[in-house]
Amino acid sequence: NNTNNTNNSFPIPKIIHTSFKTYESIPKEYNEIFKSWKKTNPDWEVKFYSYKDNEILVKKNFPWLYDTYKNFYFDEQRLDMAKACYLYLYGGLYVDVNYLPLANIDPLFNKSNDELYFAYNNNNNNTQNTIVTSFMASKPKISFWLSYLKNIIGDKGFIFSTKYGIINSTTGSKKITNLVKSYNGTVGKLPYNDINSCTECNENCNQSFYFHVINNGNINGNFISDIDVVLFKFIYCFLKKNWFIITFTLVISIIVFFVYLWMTYKTFLMIPSFLFFIYKKMIKKFDGLIDNVKKDIGDNVDNLSHFIKKSSPKQYKKKEKRE
Repeated sequence: NNTNNTNNSFPIPKIIHTSFKTYESIPKEYNEIFKSWKKTNPDWEVKFYSYKDNEILVKKNFPWLYDTYKNFYFDEQRLDMAKACYLYLYGGLYVDVNYLPLANIDPLFNKSNDELYFAYNNNNNNTQNTIVTSFMASKPKISFWLSYLKNIIGDKGFIFSTKYGIINSTTGSKKITNLVKSYNGTVGKLPYNDINSCTECNENCNQSFYFHVINNGNINGNFISDIDVVLFKFIYCFLKKNWFIITFTLVISIIVFFVYLWMTYKTFLMIPSFLFFIYKKMIKKFDGLIDNVKKDIGDNVDNLSHFIKKSSPKQYKKKEKRE
């Protein structure tokens, strides 16, 4: 490897960090990746770490994190922690092992001097979404990474979430994105579409300028353990691609359903309306009866008052004569 990675004019050390379970277990389709790094980026030093190397790094340099590292549910969480450790200690670029370089990556960082570099997955309506943790760069000893490492201690996520949900919220994209929002240092934004043209629903990953991403989203090959992610992805993408047809079909189905009910059970369906009609009639008649009673009572009261007024003087005069 060429170790000329301390060029002071370049914003970050020219070190590429990448990691997998073991070097021997790297899938065969990734064999050309390391050769391509040397061909397209000869002045960058590529460092590969096994998961065992990552554990040793954490235990040696961040002993206060080791219990958290060991107690994570998933290897992906441990890998996320290791990424931050490497970028804090050495700086440079972390990139997932399935990124096949197609061109020299220097232009991504030229004419800039930021402390951190992130690509934002902005494929959803061109709005800024979340940071992509598969491609991150940094100067060494940046305080952001220490803040991140401290923040993930004790964060076990929502236990009833999916595997992806737990990883994303405890160590992954969501965690880093939220912390970057409150970071006071300088952050450079990398062009996501030039790095990774993949999306949740588009596995055609060979359209970006700098990289071809191989086997996107499943670099560990753990299909069975990731069945929740696969199922969610299938449902989400199906709904996203066919939302108009699904909505139209649903509306038509509801209309047909109610027409069928009306045609088949219209007598039955009319019963509530009939009962309501009877109820209104009864109320109307009852109100009329009350009005008539009130009128009769009022007339009787008026007649009684009139009678009393006429009879009272005569009775008074009779009493005077007797006296």
